[in-house]
Amino acid sequence: MGFINITERMKHFHVPGVSVSYFEHGKIQWSKCFGVLEQGVPKKVDDNSIFHACSISKMITALCVLKLAQEGKLDLHKNVNDYLTSWQIPDNEFTEKNKVTLAHLLSHQAGFYDCEGSFAPYVQGDEIPKPIDILKGATRYNPEAVKVKYTPGTDCEYSDAGYSVISQILEDVFGESIPRIAKRLVFNPLGLQRTFFWELNEEQLEQGQPDQGHLFQGQLNKGQPNQEQLNQGQLNQCYVKHINLTDCVVGHDNNGDIVDETRACYPNIEGAALWTTPNELALIVMDLLKAYHGKDSKILDHEMGRFMLAPFGCTTDVGMGVFLETDETGKPYFFSQGWGVGMQCKLRAYYQDQRGVVVMTNSEPGMEQDESLVGEIIHHVSTYLSL
Repeated sequence: MGFINITERMKHFHVPGVSVSYFEHGKIQWSKCFGVLEQGVPKKVDDNSIFHACSISKMITALCVLKLAQEGKLDLHKNVNDYLTSWQIPDNEFTEKNKVTLAHLLSHQAGFYDCEGSFAPYVQGDEIPKPIDILKGATRYNPEAVKVKYTPGTDCEYSDAGYSVISQILEDVFGESIPRIAKRLVFNPLGLQRTFFWELNEEQLEQGQPDQGHLFQGQLNKGQPNQEQLNQGQLNQCYVKHINLTDCVVGHDNNGDIVDETRACYPNIEGAALWTTPNELALIVMDLLKAYHGKDSKILDHEMGRFMLAPFGCTTDVGMGVFLETDETGKPYFFSQGWGVGMQCKLRAYYQDQRGVVVMTNSEPGMEQDESLVGEIIHHVSTYLSL
């Protein structure tokens, strides 16, 4: 059996903390944790430590949209302008043949190219942008108005803007933001206690609190944090019922130093604001695999589970909110991954074998997942099923 020295590899990549979960046939087989939540602070990473999942958020948003479509409340193949009331995707020469649909948006085939440098973390002092502000190009977070730049369904271009359109659709149709919808349709049915979307909160900014987030797992605790929280939480000083903010890891750069944002908050909540643990993320993936195999899933039915994990449109490597691949032995799997300020993570799930692994770190290594510690662990566990 192969061997990987996690401690040595963490030192090599300057990663302060790692959490790993391996699951098989609907059960978490094991989980392992290494290092600390924050450099210079002795609190160790454990199964309760909460990591920023970054772009894995999109998989959760996709689950919500597919659930609503399953309930007959949305049509995945309908012109999304029929749903949008507060803003519309401008018609142009690229939309004459194919209109933008939810399926296009979920699979990054809607015709959008994101602006360079767009969808960065929130900068303290800015007004909190709404999805419609992002779509209109009225903020630094997306300085160009969203418009179709190639015929929908004819190419695949990764796009945060596409998921911002989804967020606006949910607001216009249901009057709800993705944190509340996800909690109702995904997190609560699975009994998740440490998974939430971190949403920017105007009230906290008006009160002058350094923290810019509102955790949607329980109500905001209006009291003052204790000294231990202030010492360990650094810039993030608010806390919530059920979740202590000091259980949320702090981000680090590729030298192992704490990033300026400490815990980055992203205005595009639906695409980048998920926080969770590897074990709870594994529970979500296992439920999706149950749907895929026609078993008792709490979220999707068999048909929708198969649709989510099937190639869509002009490419064979993209499903609904996930990416499709085969390993070196030819076995198919799907994956989702995140890389943001101070954080990196990835999940891989073999949908035929019903097994997979989730790896989350509190470090931004300056390289793609497949080249970083995340990729090394994913490859090792997928090969040897142990760590």
